[in-house]
Amino acid sequence: MMLLVLLYLLYDVSECYKILVYSAPLGFSHIQFMGRIADILQEAGHDVTVLHPVREPKHKSAVAVSAKKILFELPEDLIKKASPSNMNVWNNKGSILDHMKFFKRFIETQAEACDLVLSDNSTMDALRKEHFDVGITEMIGSCAFGLFHLIDVNHIICASAVGTTEGMSQFFDSPMLPTFIMPYSDKMNFLERTFNFIGSMLSRLLFAQFFRAFENVWLRHGAPANANEYRKRINYLLSNSDEFLEFAHPSTSKIIHIGGITLPEKPEMPKELRSLMERNDRKGVVYLSFGTVVPTTQVKHRERALDENCYGFF
Repeated sequence: MMLLVLLYLLYDVSECYKILVYSAPLGFSHIQFMGRIADILQEAGHDVTVLHPVREPKHKSAVAVSAKKILFELPEDLIKKASPSNMNVWNNKGSILDHMKFFKRFIETQAEACDLVLSDNSTMDALRKEHFDVGITEMIGSCAFGLFHLIDVNHIICASAVGTTEGMSQFFDSPMLPTFIMPYSDKMNFLERTFNFIGSMLSRLLFAQFFRAFENVWLRHGAPANANEYRKRINYLLSNSDEFLEFAHPSTSKIIHIGGITLPEKPEMPKELRSLMERNDRKGVVYLSFGTVVPTTQVKHRERALDENCYGFF
């Protein structure tokens, strides 16, 4: 009798889920964030597979370490179109119009990549045969909503490597006050609040436009073309943020803050950077990185001069 009880307990402990993580063709920080989630779940005993349409071949190693990987190669013309160097970020003056132009180009490339993935019969058939229990995707990489439907995955967990924006908060019925496309904090005068309100409405429109682009792709492949249909299946949003550093606002238990999971405990500086940092012919060094979407090699002369003058005060 005791043996049967022990066997039952062992079975219960060893139960695991088959999880598909869709790592969208985004920048390195997004790939790394989704890869870390996949690896943590794999190390916890689950059977995890990461599907990643490759936009930046040099970052393939960040897709996952311990989880299984399916790398979907995108055509060269799409890779070039989606390259950060072609996004002209440094020409963006910060206006709402510039933001909208940037998002339009971004949405077009993401929808095109999504269409290619859903059109690939061999990939889709292989995913169907796996019978995944759960699907995880970034909100920005919403292609996976339609993909999960087409391969019969009913439970969805969302993630966001950029924290929680207005559109995402609205998706989970959680209000978000300052908009990310305006340069204001949570302390605003009346005029700033007015502009922030307008910016917030535009941000939500951009988020809706983002979904519409994917909805058109989903519809072509036989998946429901309504984001609210998938909303019912979403259990949580894993946000790369710290709730104690967020602007104070009402939230929901569906939003789980997991900021910092990609940070190594003891980060080691590359040798080439260490040699620059330890040179004796200068007073100090400021290391600056804007991320993969904003290449520092494309910094305009004026912005570079302003940065250098600013660092001089240190």
